[in-house]
Amino acid sequence: MLGAGAKAVTIHHGLPPSLLVANPASSPPSLIMTARFQHQKHQALALQAFAAQSAEVGSFLFVGDGPELAAHQSLARELGIADRTLFLGDRADVPSLLQQAHIFVLFSRYEGLPISILEAMRAGLPVLATDVG
Repeated sequence: MLGAGAKAVTIHHGLPPSLLVANPASSPPSLIMTARFQHQKHQALALQAFAAQSAEVGSFLFVGDGPELAAHQSLARELGIADRTLFLGDRADVPSLLQQAHIFVLFSRYEGLPISILEAMRAGLPVLATDVG
C-alpha cells in the first residue's frame, strides 16, 4: 500500500514520436496487422472478415511470425484471398509499412496493453480491433 512517504515512479510506454505518418497512396484501402501468429491474436477471424469484404478492400498485410503462420497461409488459400493477402514475416521496417496502410487491424482474444495499437495510432491509422485490453 502506498503511503505518504512512498515514492511513485511513472514508466512511459517507450514509444518515441513517429516521423512517419500514414500516407497511403494505394486504392482500394489496404489493411495491416502486426502480431505474432498464435491463438491469442486470432488472425483467422481477420482473414474470414477480409474474405467477406475483399471486393471493397484491396490487400491485407500480415507482419509477424509464429507457430500458426502456415495454418493461416493455408486458410487464406482456402478462402480464395491468397492473391490479396501478404504474409511478410518478422520485419524491422514496421513504421514504414504502417505508413503505407489505410487501416490497422487487431482481433486479439485477450490483451493487456497492445503496443501494436499504440504504434498504429502513432502513425495516424484508424484501428479496427476487438474489445480487449
